[in-house]
Parts: sequence; C-alpha cells; structure tokens
Amino acid sequence: MSAGGLAPEDIIAAAGFVGVVVVALGYQAIRSAVADSPRARMRQRLLDSVSEVAPAIAAGVAEDAAAVMQRRKRLGEDTWAARALSAAKEQAEHMGGVAALRWIVAGALLVATLVVAGLLWLGQSVWLAAAGGMVGGAIGAGIAFRVVVTRYRTRFLQGFPDALDLMIRAVRAGVPVVQAIIAAGRELPDPVGREFRMMGDSLRLGMDAQEVMEQASKRIGVPDFRFFVVCLQLQRETGGPLADTLENLSAIIRSRREVRLKTRALTAQGRAAAKIIALVPFVVMGALNFLGGDYMEVLFHTQRGQRILWLALGLVFTGLLVINRMSKLED
Repeated sequence: MSAGGLAPEDIIAAAGFVGVVVVALGYQAIRSAVADSPRARMRQRLLDSVSEVAPAIAAGVAEDAAAVMQRRKRLGEDTWAARALSAAKEQAEHMGGVAALRWIVAGALLVATLVVAGLLWLGQSVWLAAAGGMVGGAIGAGIAFRVVVTRYRTRFLQGFPDALDLMIRAVRAGVPVVQAIIAAGRELPDPVGREFRMMGDSLRLGMDAQEVMEQASKRIGVPDFRFFVVCLQLQRETGGPLADTLENLSAIIRSRREVRLKTRALTAQGRAAAKIIALVPFVVMGALNFLGGDYMEVLFHTQRGQRILWLALGLVFTGLLVINRMSKLED
C-alpha cells in the first residue's frame, strides 16, 4: 500500500472511471453542439414539417387518383355528343373567353325564342314548339360558334405574316427557332402573340417541338399555320435555310389573303342581291297581311298552306346557303 493509503490497482480503477466520465461528457458535449448547429436545426425542421404534411399529401394523392379514375370512367361513359360539346366549349373559351360563351348562349336563346313564338303563332302544339325551340337553339348556338371561330381565325391570319417576318429576322441574326417563337409571342399582339406564347412556354418546359406544333395546329385550325408547322418539321428533318423557307411562306400567305379579299370584293354584289331577293317574300307577305289579312289566312291556318310555307322557307334558306358557299374561297 502506498503512502496515501491507496493501492496501485485502486488508483488505476479511479483513473479509468474518471476517464470514462470525461469521455462520456465530451461525447455528450459534441453531440449537443452538433445538434445545435444551423444545418441540424434546418434538417430537424424539415423532418418535422414532412411528418406533419405527409398524411395530407398521401390523402391528396389518393383523392387526385380517385378523381382521375372517376373522370376517366365518366369520359368513357359519355356519348360522342357530350365530348363534342365539351371540345366546342373549350375551343370557344380559348378563342373568345367568357364573352364568346355569352354570345353563343345569346344566339341560342334568340333563335329558340323566335322559333317557339313562330310555331305558337302558327297554331302548333306546345310540344312541337318546344321541340322546334330545342332544334332552333342548337342551330343558333352553332351559328354563333362559327362566327366566334371565324373572327378569331381572321384576326390570326391578319397578324400571322408579321410573326413570320419577325422570325425570319431573328433566324437570320442567328437566334434559335425556339427563342424566335418566344420573341414573337412577347412582341406581337393577340391572338397571334397568345398562340406563340403558349408554344414558347411549352417548348421551355421541355415538351417535344413536333408535339407542340401539332397541338397548336389543331387548336388554331388554319391551313396557313399548318404550312408553317410543315416547314419547321421539314427543316428539323432535312436541314436547310429556314429563313428563306419562311420568307417564301410569308409571301404565299400574303398572296392568299389578297386573293380572299379580291374574291370577297368580286362577290359582294351577288351576295347583297341574294340577301335582298331572300327578303322580298317576307316583305310581300307583310304587305299583304297589312293590306288584307284574308289573303294570307290560307298559308297560316290550313294544313296545306303551312306545308307550302315551310317548303318556301326551306328553299329560301337552301338558296342562301348555296350562294354563301359559292362566294367563299375554299382553303
């Protein structure tokens, strides 16, 4: 035993114990320091936030999956008429927004009201008037839809050559085609600028260029834009000077527009004469009814007269359609 009263083995045991305590305290201090570091705190907050929102995310994914499956099932069960109406609604919203839908609804209500009032005035039954109103509403909506689409495409054709000229200058300056499309969407007014912005956004998101162009061609529905899509596809596959090709296409589109305007000017007199001639029977009927109603009673209040009246209306309407078709230039 040493002078201090402790054996050597006791000293070694005490030193070992103190060493273990010091190591444990050091480990705990290091662990606390690491846990209190900014990176550790950020990681812990991230884990806590993920653990909190994980159930909500899982529930949302499940709801989205169920909604997608239900929508697919509903689309599979829908008839072709429902799908056509949905596609027409989306096209009208794209080309004219909410105002276009209002015009279509107003056209349907106007024609339906006129048809119902006319049939009731002729003494037809309520059921026949209701059926006629439904048919008339569908016809009125179709006419209004065609007007909206035609106006949109006409405005697009008016500004499309300017978009081609801008792309020609950009390509000749060494700008890539995608950047030229984005620049056209940024610089040009709607509807041309809007369509090119949609294409530019899709291309920047990494979508295939051919798919983007095909979707735009279907959405716009203009043959001149289809020529533009074909030119870009051929240039991608075969190469060659894109600026010269676009310049020739711009000249062709401008000449096609001039031909349309000349055709409309040359057929203006014939179209006006056709409309005047179509109004003559109604003016004569109104005059005879005003001068003496007995002359027109046979047309409105007898079965044979009503058949003659419907036949006359059908012939006048068919004649107007034929004249309108002949006066238009086919694309």
